[in-house]
Amino acid sequence: MYMKFELSCFKCQARTSEALVSTSRLLSNDHCLSFWVYMYTTIASLTHIGALKVVLRYADRNVTVWYLLNQQQADWTYAQVTLPANSTNNVTVAIAGVQGPHVMGMIGVDDIAVAPIACPVKPEVAKVEAGDCTFDRDLCLWEASGGDESSSSSSSANLAKWHLADNSPLKDHTFEADEGGYAYMETFNRISKSNLTSPLLPSDTFFCFTFWFSHVYRDTAELKIYRVPDGGGQGGEEENEEALLWEYNLDADDEDDTPTWQYGQLPLDTTNIDYRVVMAGMVTRSGWAVDDVKFYTSDTNCRVYPSTASPV
Repeated sequence: MYMKFELSCFKCQARTSEALVSTSRLLSNDHCLSFWVYMYTTIASLTHIGALKVVLRYADRNVTVWYLLNQQQADWTYAQVTLPANSTNNVTVAIAGVQGPHVMGMIGVDDIAVAPIACPVKPEVAKVEAGDCTFDRDLCLWEASGGDESSSSSSSANLAKWHLADNSPLKDHTFEADEGGYAYMETFNRISKSNLTSPLLPSDTFFCFTFWFSHVYRDTAELKIYRVPDGGGQGGEEENEEALLWEYNLDADDEDDTPTWQYGQLPLDTTNIDYRVVMAGMVTRSGWAVDDVKFYTSDTNCRVYPSTASPV
């Protein structure tokens, strides 16, 4: 006997979510939530079966602390994560399944236990950083800003900002599903710029920043990534300056006009100042799509990818 997230729901759309939810309570000490999870399909071509996540639900916010995506191994996998102490706000714990686009496969949960002790995240791939986002339902902790500065109309400026895609030629990279599920920026017949800005990142932690990106309509366009230090820093002059870390230029003369997801990666070394990552898009009669941004702390051999994206 185990709990099963029903993937054979033919009426359910991709990214539909259901959850097992605990009772509400105060956690005066750290606790370790442990369970076993089974995520697998026997259909070799349909590995994008969905996701499982652990979400802490407070009165004013939801916080995802554990996230496992798509097919794993053909067996039960042990999982655990710390539920942090919070003696002032009640919290409910949700183990939520997310529907992928296909109906072949299984997401199962068994043997849930809670112990009054902190514990490291297992499996490590399920670890969540503040800047991680799959853009399934919202922009997470990322913020969109900018727009068409030459336009006096606020409504038309908003059209050029990064937003969640709803109807475009690309499938969602996370689940290979139709109808959106990624961050999207487009415009036609005008030069438009917009920034997608991460939450504040700690200066003392090395990150390998990874993401997937694609053009949507081919025309001259730029996608750049900057490190922007927080305002109150005490570092040297160089560390207080905005730094261009990655750039990709779209060539309008390229004959291949098919939107295709490409992998992007860059290292974020430690500094003396907390900072934010800014993904800056510039388009005219074209568009950019970004999905599955993730910050890894374990890959110290991280290099800029693609290699042509290294700034001069």
